[in-house]
Amino acid sequence: DGEETLLQSAVDLINEKINKSDDLKKLQVSNMFMIIALTLASEILGYKDKIIVSEDELDQIYNELDKLKNIIDDE
Repeated sequence: DGEETLLQSAVDLINEKINKSDDLKKLQVSNMFMIIALTLASEILGYKDKIIVSEDELDQIYNELDKLKNIIDDE
């Protein structure tokens, strides 16, 4: 039961991210979920053990997001 609740919370969070962004709704499903995954990963890193993400980690996340944006812009 706990696992089902966790999965439902994850589904709700993903749906919330999609509904908040018109740009995400326009993407292919695979690209949409890749961007959502990176966004959630960056948020998790920011909250993990209440430690702020290092600048190197943020740079790495932003670089990956820029790469994804370029791929999407080229489509």
